[in-house]
Amino acid sequence: KRRFDMPGYPNTIMGPKLSYLEESRLLGFVPSEGHGYKASLLLAPAAPDKPVFELEWGGTAEFSNLLVVSISTQLLGVGQDGYATRLESTVDVPFSYAKNSNEMAKFFTNLKWGLDKINETNLFGSSATFGLRYHSPGLIAEIAFKINKLPADFQPLLKFRGD
Repeated sequence: KRRFDMPGYPNTIMGPKLSYLEESRLLGFVPSEGHGYKASLLLAPAAPDKPVFELEWGGTAEFSNLLVVSISTQLLGVGQDGYATRLESTVDVPFSYAKNSNEMAKFFTNLKWGLDKINETNLFGSSATFGLRYHSPGLIAEIAFKINKLPADFQPLLKFRGD
Protein backbone atom coordinates (compact mmCIF):
# COMPACT_ATOMS: atom_id res chain seq x y z
CA LYS A 1 0.00 0.00 0.00
CA ARG A 2 1.40 3.38 -0.95
CA ARG A 3 2.03 5.86 1.87
CA PHE A 4 -0.07 8.70 0.46
CA ASP A 5 -3.16 6.83 -0.78
CA MET A 6 -6.46 8.53 -0.01
CA PRO A 7 -9.23 6.10 1.00
CA GLY A 8 -12.10 5.99 -1.47
CA TYR A 9 -10.21 7.78 -4.26
CA PRO A 10 -8.89 6.02 -7.36
CA ASN A 11 -5.14 5.95 -8.02
CA THR A 12 -5.66 6.95 -11.66
CA ILE A 13 -8.40 8.93 -13.37
CA MET A 14 -8.64 8.81 -17.16
CA GLY A 15 -11.09 10.56 -19.43
CA PRO A 16 -11.59 13.55 -21.72
CA LYS A 17 -10.19 16.86 -20.48
CA LEU A 18 -11.53 20.23 -21.56
CA SER A 19 -9.17 23.18 -21.01
CA TYR A 20 -8.72 26.85 -21.72
CA LEU A 21 -5.35 28.56 -21.22
CA GLU A 22 -4.24 32.13 -21.80
CA GLU A 23 -0.75 33.39 -21.03
CA SER A 24 0.57 36.86 -21.82
CA ARG A 25 3.84 36.51 -19.89
CA LEU A 26 7.09 35.00 -21.07
CA LEU A 27 7.74 32.44 -18.36
CA GLY A 28 11.49 32.23 -17.86
CA PHE A 29 14.29 33.20 -15.56
CA VAL A 30 13.82 36.88 -16.35
CA PRO A 31 10.11 37.45 -15.60
CA SER A 32 8.00 39.63 -17.88
CA GLU A 33 4.87 41.60 -17.10
CA GLY A 34 1.47 40.13 -17.84
CA HIS A 35 -1.03 37.58 -16.64
CA GLY A 36 -2.07 34.02 -17.19
CA TYR A 37 -5.10 31.92 -16.40
CA LYS A 38 -6.29 28.39 -16.96
CA ALA A 39 -9.49 26.44 -16.42
CA SER A 40 -9.92 22.74 -17.05
CA LEU A 41 -12.36 19.94 -16.36
CA LEU A 42 -11.60 16.20 -16.57
CA LEU A 43 -14.62 13.91 -16.83
CA ALA A 44 -13.84 10.35 -15.78
CA PRO A 45 -16.31 7.72 -17.11
CA ALA A 46 -15.06 5.16 -14.54
CA ALA A 47 -15.66 7.62 -11.65
CA PRO A 48 -18.48 9.98 -12.73
CA ASP A 49 -18.90 11.28 -9.16
CA LYS A 50 -15.26 12.44 -9.05
CA PRO A 51 -14.65 14.92 -11.87
CA VAL A 52 -11.38 16.82 -11.61
CA PHE A 53 -11.36 20.58 -12.14
CA GLU A 54 -8.46 23.02 -12.10
CA LEU A 55 -8.43 26.82 -11.90
CA GLU A 56 -5.23 28.87 -12.07
CA TRP A 57 -4.44 32.58 -12.17
CA GLY A 58 -1.15 34.44 -12.10
CA GLY A 59 0.11 37.94 -12.64
CA THR A 60 3.49 39.67 -12.84
CA ALA A 61 4.16 43.39 -12.50
CA GLU A 62 7.43 45.27 -12.97
CA PHE A 63 8.06 48.51 -11.09
CA SER A 64 10.65 50.63 -12.96
CA ASN A 65 13.29 47.86 -13.27
CA LEU A 66 13.80 47.95 -9.48
CA LEU A 67 11.24 45.39 -8.39
CA VAL A 68 9.30 42.54 -10.04
CA VAL A 69 6.34 41.02 -8.17
CA SER A 70 4.59 37.81 -9.22
CA ILE A 71 1.53 36.24 -7.61
CA SER A 72 -0.17 33.00 -8.59
CA THR A 73 -2.96 30.89 -7.19
CA GLN A 74 -4.22 27.41 -8.04
CA LEU A 75 -7.30 25.41 -7.08
CA LEU A 76 -7.70 21.69 -7.82
CA GLY A 77 -10.92 19.88 -6.99
CA VAL A 78 -11.74 16.18 -7.05
CA GLY A 79 -15.43 15.39 -6.78
CA GLN A 80 -17.30 17.14 -3.99
CA ASP A 81 -15.11 15.97 -1.10
CA GLY A 82 -11.58 17.01 -1.96
CA TYR A 83 -9.67 20.06 -3.04
CA ALA A 84 -6.18 21.50 -2.98
CA THR A 85 -5.22 25.18 -3.05
CA ARG A 86 -1.86 26.82 -3.63
CA LEU A 87 -0.81 30.45 -3.33
CA GLU A 88 2.64 31.68 -4.31
CA SER A 89 4.27 35.10 -4.34
CA THR A 90 7.72 36.03 -5.59
CA VAL A 91 9.55 39.33 -5.26
CA ASP A 92 12.65 39.85 -7.41
CA VAL A 93 15.04 42.75 -6.87
CA PRO A 94 17.52 42.86 -9.78
CA PHE A 95 20.86 44.50 -9.04
CA SER A 96 22.55 43.68 -12.35
CA TYR A 97 20.77 43.22 -15.67
CA ALA A 98 21.99 43.35 -19.26
CA LYS A 99 19.08 42.95 -21.72
CA ASN A 100 21.34 42.46 -24.72
CA SER A 101 22.97 39.37 -23.18
CA ASN A 102 20.01 38.23 -21.02
CA GLU A 103 22.30 38.23 -17.98
CA MET A 104 20.80 38.99 -14.58
CA ALA A 105 21.71 38.92 -10.91
CA LYS A 106 18.96 39.43 -8.33
CA PHE A 107 17.85 39.02 -4.77
CA PHE A 108 14.59 37.10 -4.46
CA THR A 109 11.97 36.09 -1.94
CA ASN A 110 9.49 33.30 -2.66
CA LEU A 111 6.58 32.48 -0.32
CA LYS A 112 4.27 29.48 -0.83
CA TRP A 113 1.18 28.31 1.02
CA GLY A 114 -0.87 25.19 0.40
CA LEU A 115 -4.00 23.58 1.82
CA ASP A 116 -5.31 20.13 0.92
CA LYS A 117 -8.70 19.01 2.21
CA ILE A 118 -10.16 15.57 1.62
CA ASN A 119 -13.21 14.58 3.65
CA GLU A 120 -12.19 15.34 7.26
CA THR A 121 -8.44 15.59 6.57
CA ASN A 122 -6.94 19.10 6.37
CA LEU A 123 -3.26 19.46 5.50
CA PHE A 124 -1.61 22.90 5.54
CA GLY A 125 1.99 23.60 4.58
CA SER A 126 4.11 26.60 3.72
CA SER A 127 7.61 27.56 2.69
CA ALA A 128 9.71 30.70 2.49
CA THR A 129 12.85 31.00 0.36
CA PHE A 130 15.28 33.93 0.43
CA GLY A 131 18.32 34.08 -1.77
CA LEU A 132 20.49 35.30 -4.58
CA ARG A 133 20.24 34.14 -8.22
CA TYR A 134 22.50 34.66 -11.19
CA HIS A 135 21.58 33.80 -14.77
CA SER A 136 23.56 34.10 -18.00
CA PRO A 137 23.48 32.07 -21.22
CA GLY A 138 26.25 29.84 -19.81
CA LEU A 139 25.47 29.66 -16.09
CA ILE A 140 22.53 29.54 -13.70
CA ALA A 141 23.41 29.71 -10.01
CA GLU A 142 21.42 30.11 -6.81
CA ILE A 143 22.32 30.46 -3.16
CA ALA A 144 19.25 30.38 -0.94
CA PHE A 145 17.91 29.78 2.54
CA LYS A 146 14.61 27.88 2.74
CA ILE A 147 12.20 27.28 5.62
CA ASN A 148 9.47 24.63 5.24
CA LYS A 149 6.50 24.00 7.49
CA LEU A 150 5.03 20.59 6.70
CA PRO A 151 1.62 19.38 7.87
CA ALA A 152 1.81 17.71 11.28
CA ASP A 153 0.06 14.64 9.80
CA PHE A 154 3.11 14.02 7.57
CA GLN A 155 5.62 13.69 10.41
CA PRO A 156 5.03 9.93 11.00
CA LEU A 157 5.35 9.31 7.24
CA LEU A 158 8.67 11.12 6.87
CA LYS A 159 11.00 8.60 8.48
CA PHE A 160 14.44 7.71 7.26
CA ARG A 161 14.94 4.13 6.10
CA GLY A 162 17.37 3.57 8.98
CA ASP A 163 14.66 4.27 11.61
